[in-house]
Amino acid sequence: MKRWSLAGMAVAAMCWAASAAAQQPQTIDVARQRHAADSVLHVHVEYGAGHFALAAASPRILYHVHLHYDADRSVPERRFDPASDALSLRLRSREDRGRSVARAVGESRNRHARSDPNSMALGVARGIPLDLTLDLGATEARINLADLWLDHLELHGGASDLQLAFGTPNPRHLRSIEIAGGAASIHIAGLGNANADRLEIHSGAADVDLDCSGAWTRNLQVDLTSALGDVTFHVPSDVGVRIQMTRVLSDFDHGGMRFTKRSGAEESDNWNSAPHRLTIDARSLLGSIAVHRTAS
Repeated sequence: MKRWSLAGMAVAAMCWAASAAAQQPQTIDVARQRHAADSVLHVHVEYGAGHFALAAASPRILYHVHLHYDADRSVPERRFDPASDALSLRLRSREDRGRSVARAVGESRNRHARSDPNSMALGVARGIPLDLTLDLGATEARINLADLWLDHLELHGGASDLQLAFGTPNPRHLRSIEIAGGAASIHIAGLGNANADRLEIHSGAADVDLDCSGAWTRNLQVDLTSALGDVTFHVPSDVGVRIQMTRVLSDFDHGGMRFTKRSGAEESDNWNSAPHRLTIDARSLLGSIAVHRTAS
């Protein structure tokens, strides 16, 4: 997972409106210094197409945004409300005329696809609770959650290649993670570091790869709905697994693990003795579900 340094970059309050006469790609770099009163940060990003990266900012920064975009095709918007500690970032297409990312991406993903010149790098404060909502369209997203204190995580991706990593243990109790993806792929690394109760994934034609390594502190429930895509779980050997599946023309690969069927579900041979448990409720259409053991 690529990480970038925000140290040395100027803290500037720059104009966030594109010039109507602009003919060249524009670059915006804006940051807000962190103050003692800052005790939480709510972040909502709507980003239609291009490259997107998120990671922890430097210690004295509340947030930092570096945006490169085509001003002829896209309009950036930024709003920060200090009263509610809420940051809103949006990059919309001029042709979308204010429509939501969810509606616009279905009509524009072939137009933008991989050639879209937009790129955004977002750094967010470490050491304070973070509420993070990302609405991404046709993007390549690299989301590094190391050193962040996550209370809430919600991620919607259209035709996106999503890579998300919990590089360090999350010190906050993350009650739920919600991820929805259309096509392309979803990869989550270090899921055991999330300190989460529940992960909900809805994927269309996306392949899903879930690396469950990390410092497990609680049991995890995964609710999975997949159509057409393949789903793979990589589970440490000391974590018990229980999987209940509703399958239509789908395959189940147990990866050589020993399962026992009880009450309509498959339970791993260490289910009763494991210090932590992974429960999977899966619904799959025309794809496959695989569970493989990894070293603890």
